[in-house]
Amino acid sequence: MEKLPNNGRFQTCMNIGGNYLKPTEFVKMKNLYCKTVLFELPFLVLLLELCCCSNPHSNSEKAILPELTAAHDTSENPAFNLWTAHGVYAAFYSPDGKHIAVGGADGLIELWNADTFETICQMHGHTRSANTTLFSPDGKYIISGSGDSTVRIWEVQNCRLTATLHQHYNETYTTLYSNSGKYFASTSADSTVIIWDAQTKQPVKQLRGHTGAVYFAWFSGNEQNIVTGARDGQVILWNVETGKPVRTFSGHAGAVYCVVMSANDSLIVSGSGDGTAKLWETKSGKNLQTYYGAKDKILVAMFSSDEKSVIASSGDTFIRQWDAKTGVLQQVFSGHKGIVCTIHNSPDGKRLLSGGMDGTVKEWNLENAKLLRSKTLYQK
Repeated sequence: MEKLPNNGRFQTCMNIGGNYLKPTEFVKMKNLYCKTVLFELPFLVLLLELCCCSNPHSNSEKAILPELTAAHDTSENPAFNLWTAHGVYAAFYSPDGKHIAVGGADGLIELWNADTFETICQMHGHTRSANTTLFSPDGKYIISGSGDSTVRIWEVQNCRLTATLHQHYNETYTTLYSNSGKYFASTSADSTVIIWDAQTKQPVKQLRGHTGAVYFAWFSGNEQNIVTGARDGQVILWNVETGKPVRTFSGHAGAVYCVVMSANDSLIVSGSGDGTAKLWETKSGKNLQTYYGAKDKILVAMFSSDEKSVIASSGDTFIRQWDAKTGVLQQVFSGHKGIVCTIHNSPDGKRLLSGGMDGTVKEWNLENAKLLRSKTLYQK
């Protein structure tokens, strides 16, 4: 398939000889009117081509050639009926629980008051999707990765951009700090992970070993290791100092979109395009448990604060919680009307934050899966 433009947001465009026309513009070709819709999320790119046998602006149009092609994953996804430029790709609590950083499909980042959900400020700079918006451990900075291939660092106090880093040559998916704040890491569609010195903002190591886009990374608590998940379906544990792989965890039948480690680094949970989440023993690489029930790809998986449960969001619009040991489904969070792209535990472990392609950020009671509040992105 022809390489798609890395535009990092929903667009409607038409490709004629490599030229991408303006959104909603139609061109007549061989008696067909064709419209190509490009969906680009932090985790996948979907190209939907619709060809109509009559003028697409008339009431008699009839789609005769629907084609869904997934550049990263070919499974069907019913939630893509929501075509919006305001999908929420990232929503994260600050370490003290006072703020929320939200990133959207159009690249804008908002800082919210966590108690009221009111917008404090907006941060402009990314020219394409804001895929991650994680806080530094001290809560003073937000680090973001984007479809524009950059990593950007923002000062929370005045919502000011302090650094723009250009080492990746393709979309940047995940950006996160290590526990002490000594390092931060970025993953990219260029198949690499870069570990950076947080003070100098210079690359320390570049990790190469995955054969496709690297979607997610997570530092171990002692900062000696980092674990990654990628399009190639592999979970790899790396030595931070040497930049060499320590162990590979194989078992998923699809791309691995997320990986996190337990607080003591003994366990890893991963989520995949195969619709499952898996629990791994870090030391041996053994698959301890597999979590079933999602009707679509798992985009984010994580431990609950007490690590007794595994929580995951899916392309089927639901968030599920399983008993970590037994794999028994405990509860389902229902309310989003589109793909759930991001979830995050509150620092006190009592609430869950989620964001999705329906353009909303929602906060849930983790004890009973009840919706506490919801806000549409860019709503005052």
